[in-house]
Amino acid sequence: MTRLGWVDRLLLAVLLPAFAIALFLHVREGARTGGQQVPVFAVWTGSDSYPVVGGLRHEVGSDTGEFRVGDRVLRVGRVDMRGAWYFVVEAHAYEEAGDAGVVPVEIERDGERRTVELRLVPDPLPFHRVPFLVGAVVVGVAVLLRSRDRRTARLIYAAFVSFALFETPFYGSSIVQTYAYTLLFHLGGPVAIATFIAAVTRIPAEMPESERVSMRWAWIGSLFWIVRIPYFVGAPFPVEWTPTIVRLSDAFMLSTGVTILIQNARAAEPAGRQRMKWLLWGAIAGVLPMALVLGLQSLSPTPELYQQAFRWSAVGAVFLPIGLLMSVTRDSLFDIDRLLSSTATYAVVVGAAAVIGLGAAAPLARGLAAATGLRPDVASVLTIAALVAAAIPVAMRVRPRVEERLFPERAALVRGLQQLLRDLSDCASRDELFDLVEARLRLFLRPAASALLVARRDGLAARDDDAPRLGARSALAQVLESDPTPRTGRELRRLAQALPAAERAVLEEIGAELLLPLRDGRKLAACFALGRKRSGDPFLAAETTLLAALAEKASGELARLRSVEVAESERERAEEARVLMERADESNRSKSRFLAAASHDLRQPLHALGLFVERLVQRHPDDALVAQIESSVGALSTQLDALLDLSRLDAGGVVPRPCEFAVGPELARVAAEHAEAARAKGLALRFDPVDAHVRSDPALLARVLHNLLSNAIRHTQRGEVYLRAIERGDDLAIEVIDTGPGIPADQQRHVFGEFVQLEGASREGLGLGLSIVDRTVRLLGHRLELESVPGEGSVFRVLVPRAAAGVVATPPPAAAASALAGRAVWLVEDEASVRDAMSGLLESWGCEVVAAGSFEEAERLLGGDRVPPQLVIADYALGGERTGLDVIRLVRAQAGSDLPAVIVSGEAAQRSRDAIRESGVPFLPKPVPPARLRALLGELLRDDA
Repeated sequence: MTRLGWVDRLLLAVLLPAFAIALFLHVREGARTGGQQVPVFAVWTGSDSYPVVGGLRHEVGSDTGEFRVGDRVLRVGRVDMRGAWYFVVEAHAYEEAGDAGVVPVEIERDGERRTVELRLVPDPLPFHRVPFLVGAVVVGVAVLLRSRDRRTARLIYAAFVSFALFETPFYGSSIVQTYAYTLLFHLGGPVAIATFIAAVTRIPAEMPESERVSMRWAWIGSLFWIVRIPYFVGAPFPVEWTPTIVRLSDAFMLSTGVTILIQNARAAEPAGRQRMKWLLWGAIAGVLPMALVLGLQSLSPTPELYQQAFRWSAVGAVFLPIGLLMSVTRDSLFDIDRLLSSTATYAVVVGAAAVIGLGAAAPLARGLAAATGLRPDVASVLTIAALVAAAIPVAMRVRPRVEERLFPERAALVRGLQQLLRDLSDCASRDELFDLVEARLRLFLRPAASALLVARRDGLAARDDDAPRLGARSALAQVLESDPTPRTGRELRRLAQALPAAERAVLEEIGAELLLPLRDGRKLAACFALGRKRSGDPFLAAETTLLAALAEKASGELARLRSVEVAESERERAEEARVLMERADESNRSKSRFLAAASHDLRQPLHALGLFVERLVQRHPDDALVAQIESSVGALSTQLDALLDLSRLDAGGVVPRPCEFAVGPELARVAAEHAEAARAKGLALRFDPVDAHVRSDPALLARVLHNLLSNAIRHTQRGEVYLRAIERGDDLAIEVIDTGPGIPADQQRHVFGEFVQLEGASREGLGLGLSIVDRTVRLLGHRLELESVPGEGSVFRVLVPRAAAGVVATPPPAAAASALAGRAVWLVEDEASVRDAMSGLLESWGCEVVAAGSFEEAERLLGGDRVPPQLVIADYALGGERTGLDVIRLVRAQAGSDLPAVIVSGEAAQRSRDAIRESGVPFLPKPVPPARLRALLGELLRDDA
């Protein structure tokens, strides 16, 4: 508290008791009569004549009732009014009316005397002034007690308390009481306003004297008395203009005060501007609405509407002393920039809505009252509220533009920090991130000083300083590490007080006003220490929130960069292994691409070899050497099939074609094809028929089961192999169970790798079967499970989705007929060795073979006297643009029917396989076992018959 001088004590001793007495009388009259007032005023016309009715008092808000302007007021109650001034008429009216609020008045109009009732008008909000009055006095006292600028403090105190004093009406039943307030109002009003204007010119203290608005503007206070002269003598302008001119002058004086504040704010130093923002907020929120309403008299509103608007606008005047108090005591309590922009926007837009809607308000209020039965004053309040509410959406759209215009630096800061949040993701290193954040903070916040302290092993230190600024485990570092929220204002001051003297000295040396910690995971990575902004403004709540978001984003990016650095370090240490792995992968991919591309060329000779061996077996069925050749060719065919299948899977050449089908016949067919192999090893192959439907690719699923059964039979030496299917929820679990050696638990996840053969297992094959199974099952989207116990056997389980109800089972194909003898088979194959082998095999089965090496040759043979074909076997790729499908279409067109046909090809391209599938022609991939070819041909010929 500032030490008070004798002038200060005198001001307190005189003005405070006077205000207390006035406030007491004001509250008493408001409670007693509702703050009733005389609705008309009478003008003095001479000491020997009677006063005349001058007009309506708009601040009261009523009509003149039975009075007319120019009526001579002869008596008020029992008192003769000869030579009376207007305040004498009012004083006797208050005394004679008493609590009833009605007084008989004798008037003279056009030479005729009559007695009419003068009804005093109570205030609908009799205490609407109290918040402002008390607030003004409290602020005045606070400024007087706290401000060091004694001259300005006394002006502000005298202005606010005197203004509150003359704005505290206490008209009453006592003539002396009414006279006292009339004297106070008319003599104290000009003094209070002049003092108020003089005080405004002294705010803020932080500005050059040469830029300050002159105190000479205090003469405006004299307008208060000049424009009220007509109340006394009816001159110098027509008396009926008096209420309008009075209110316009009041609005002018209030607007002048706000204008001076704005001018001082523009010329003030940064700290002064921050304080002025609070005062401007209070002025805009408290004075501007009232000034707008006062100016509405020029539009001639209805008295009731004007009265309501004025009362409600006056309630907001309490914000003026609040703004001043905040500017003196707590300049950074709220986000004043946003508060000020919001207040300005809503005050202007709502005031404009009131001006625009005033002409329509009266008829709307009357219509509302007539339609709902509400009292006229209630309907008026509701109408005004509706007009104000209608302006709110407009204010919401206008506010961003107002904020951009009023606070361009604030808007630039918000945009800049938002852009910084986006740019942080592009940083490639910790140093780049620190440089970016430091540069942008200096650009947007413009601190007087700044420092970046980076966490090191020996403490927090500036990046360009080898000596640590703070200890390795400094108290500040530990606090920021445990709670990484930005510290500013009181929080920073409390934190500094709790630090050791050495660390507090470091912060004082930097001039820190804000600490912005960044963390890497749970550890403190750095801390930005920023000094006070050059604008003088403190760091506000909204800015601190944005900075907290910045710190969180930057901390996340630091964690990301650390992960990148760790990964980079690991990559550097394992560079040689990575290169070797890439070479191995590339070699494997090249192998897969080569095998997939060369599939056709590899399958052709092996297919021919298989056909030749089949003929050799037919000629020498008991020759042991022939049997060994057949076994070797079969093993070679199986291994090549596995390699090519794996390469096609790796190269993405296998595309599943899922459909819904009956799985029972497929399982039965797979079991039948492996029955002979199981019997040859002395194993029992059990199969449980199943009536179920699934959704999968039949061909790929059959290949999976073939591989699982082959694997089970190969590795089982005694006992049995069991194929079954059981329902499990929405899936059908197809299980292959064996009594083989089993698989140890630590090896079970390895058996699905390439070329894996467990120790002690059979060395037949290449170890690719389970790898193909695993990749095919994943390609189909199914699940593969393995359960195994060493010494007891294994269970391989494929979980296939069951089909929806109502799927019609596809009837299983009948067994292939063997009656091929005498059938005319046309063979089209461009490879001579394959063509010769296939022709010989077909002839050994009793077929009449017509062989061609191309499409053109087949076309010529059809035109000759050859035996008409009964079945066509064609390779797909015949050279040039012609394919086996073209041959089949040609032969069928010549025969006039869809005679049986089959494509036998080593083609691996997916487009070619799709074309074959879409044609509906059966397809056998090379190399094809002769038994499978014979079975298919017999089936096709039997179906055709």
